[in-house]
Amino acid sequence: MLNTIIPEEYIPEDSMDAVTAFKQRINALTKQILKPTPKLTGSEWANKYFYLPPENSAEPGKYSYERMPWQKEILDTICDNEHKDVVLMTSARVGKTVSMLAATGYYMHQSPSPILWLLPTETIAKQFSSNDVEPVLRDSPELRDLIKDKWTRDGGNNLLSKRYMGGTLTMVGAQNSSGLHGKTIRVLFADEIDRYPESAGKDGDVIDLATIRTTTFQHKAKRVYSSTPTITDLSQIESRFKESDQRYFYLPCPSCGHKQTLEWDRINYKANPEEPIYICRACEYGIKEEEKYQMLLQGEWIKTNVDSKVAGFFLNALYSVNMTWKELVVEWQAIKKNRHKLQVFYNSRLGKTFQLIEDYIPANKLGERLEIYNAEVPTKTEICNGVGVLTCGVDIQANRIEAYVYGYGKSDEIYMIDFRLFEGDTNKNIVFQDLTNFLLNERYTTANGAKIGIRSIAIDSGYNANRVARYVRDLKQIDHANRTIIAVKGDANYTSGILERQAKFYKESGQLYFRVGVNPAKDHLAMILNNMDPGENYLHLPVAYPKRIEQERYLDKETLYQLTGEKKVYEFKGPRRIGSWKATRDRVEALDCFVYAYAALLALGPDVFQKLDDLAKKVSLLQPELDVMTPEGEVKPQEQVQQYKPGIRLHQSKNTGFSIFRR
Repeated sequence: MLNTIIPEEYIPEDSMDAVTAFKQRINALTKQILKPTPKLTGSEWANKYFYLPPENSAEPGKYSYERMPWQKEILDTICDNEHKDVVLMTSARVGKTVSMLAATGYYMHQSPSPILWLLPTETIAKQFSSNDVEPVLRDSPELRDLIKDKWTRDGGNNLLSKRYMGGTLTMVGAQNSSGLHGKTIRVLFADEIDRYPESAGKDGDVIDLATIRTTTFQHKAKRVYSSTPTITDLSQIESRFKESDQRYFYLPCPSCGHKQTLEWDRINYKANPEEPIYICRACEYGIKEEEKYQMLLQGEWIKTNVDSKVAGFFLNALYSVNMTWKELVVEWQAIKKNRHKLQVFYNSRLGKTFQLIEDYIPANKLGERLEIYNAEVPTKTEICNGVGVLTCGVDIQANRIEAYVYGYGKSDEIYMIDFRLFEGDTNKNIVFQDLTNFLLNERYTTANGAKIGIRSIAIDSGYNANRVARYVRDLKQIDHANRTIIAVKGDANYTSGILERQAKFYKESGQLYFRVGVNPAKDHLAMILNNMDPGENYLHLPVAYPKRIEQERYLDKETLYQLTGEKKVYEFKGPRRIGSWKATRDRVEALDCFVYAYAALLALGPDVFQKLDDLAKKVSLLQPELDVMTPEGEVKPQEQVQQYKPGIRLHQSKNTGFSIFRR
């Protein structure tokens, strides 16, 4: 190259050595500049150049896919030229984010281009950039050298945008489509897509918006969609995985060599919870945890939908090298009867969607749990927790009042105890006479013959609110037992809990009422109705209610139909899909009264759940002569309860201090 510029005959002889050396250096530099970058696969590049930072890695330092062997094919597929779209439907703790970060580094170094990470919110995007992206760029020398001259947070290089040699790396929150406007993207990493809002403002689906931004690059575009799944039939990642080639990681049995995926139903822990084993599907050999890693090294991805051009990978925490089978078993045993926590286990550990029970179980199925209690108030035995406290939920209609009494034991073991119907015009005071006598005077017998009264009462004020609020005020004044008595109002928009702690005021009467989150309460009932194993989080139903006035009162089918008379439906409210319970029949008072009775339990204070087991034990030991609301205190027997009469109102006597009626 230099000879074409300076012919040798014009170079003095004493300068030839220096010129030769200079020429050799220029030639070497030219070859280095023009030499093509060696083409590496994604996994080869990661093993050679990618480093894990100490901030968020159990084993920081140089990366090796051999620690998690399933990552090799995932990395190679994300970084190949064959697949435009890649879907990762996985549990937590299997290195999904690490794989995507390594692929990001590959594109920055091997094929510089505009790269975008789309995350659920801008806050998450900032945390991801600070906690994951920046440490990786700092600790991986090849990546650090690409941006080291711009390692300042100016307009081109800040927390959410990194400008590097030949391209840009941008992080955007999915809740605001403005972050996508004007951007051209070659490589899209859409992470945790099941946590995205249904719509990004007025612009529509945010995933579609981001995908459209990659069309400029056509066949060179690469799109990676990843997430732990959420709800069956509502999960974005589940939908995309079904359209993919559906690859599962098959491992050979160490005994017979049969290749199989790891599924939760094959874990056997009942014989020895400390050392759970995996039962081979072919030979039923009990695979031990220590044999898992050698199986992983021999594992292979197998497509189950070979006609699809979209690459899809599924993996659960049973494969994880960061979590043992024993840890999964311990977690499962702690939450298996709690439906809310069960969803987290299915999504984050098993990598599966969770089937919401949108309908309660059929009423005839619910009827299979009818039982004969060992007393009017079921007491603690070896197989049940027993009742520690009674509450009552009261529903007010125009022509009747319905009241259900429930008993509560340890760990939300619930017993339906009694039902009463009071018919009459509730715009008049007379219909409340029998209700008052029932709420304040009714007692239920334990196995030892002691008497238990209703400790807490919640009365619905959705109908004729001010009259009900005044009635609750007056009821408190004539109650000698210091019960908890509250007016409540169901609110479908209150989702922060079941019972709001801060009371509200009715403007007309100036009386207090409490909001009840009916949707969370019915979610809770759905969970316990779908639990068919007596014990914690279970609802017991009696064959018959306590006998009164020599009359048998059997629990009828109408009560079961009412308990199962609503279903959960999902509707759009703004950009979000919200679930709420809708009636499927005209009458659901039994369901409403369950909600109010549970609100009455919560009104006893947040520590009531810690007390229930101890209270249930004390109830089983009460002596026949006792008359109590709870075993914490004896109640003096009341004489005839003063009743409402038409045309009179309750007034506080200054002389006696007791509540009396005056015209």
